[in-house]
Amino acid sequence: MRRLLPQYKEALPWNPRKPKTRNIKPFKEPVKRWLEKYKQQHDFKVSKKVLIYDSYFLPVPNELYSKWYGPYIMTKVLPYGAVEVIEGDGITFGVNRHQVRHYEEGPL
Repeated sequence: MRRLLPQYKEALPWNPRKPKTRNIKPFKEPVKRWLEKYKQQHDFKVSKKVLIYDSYFLPVPNELYSKWYGPYIMTKVLPYGAVEVIEGDGITFGVNRHQVRHYEEGPL
């Protein structure tokens, strides 16, 4: 056992993954800049109009029905990716931020 221990200590600093992680940094930065440019902006603010996405399966097998509902008015931006919206008749409910997008008024 003592004979193997010095060989283990000599082999310990070498790691085959180290050169690969050093070489990936030049490629990672341009990709990050490109993704930041095309990332969707989620700057939700109170009293803005939003649309809510809803999808469900129809009774007919293998048919997914999806639709954007709204517009709703945003009342609160909650932590951890939630928003509270209000309907036209005064009912408020919470929605996940991934199911919400901004409502843009005007002609199509």
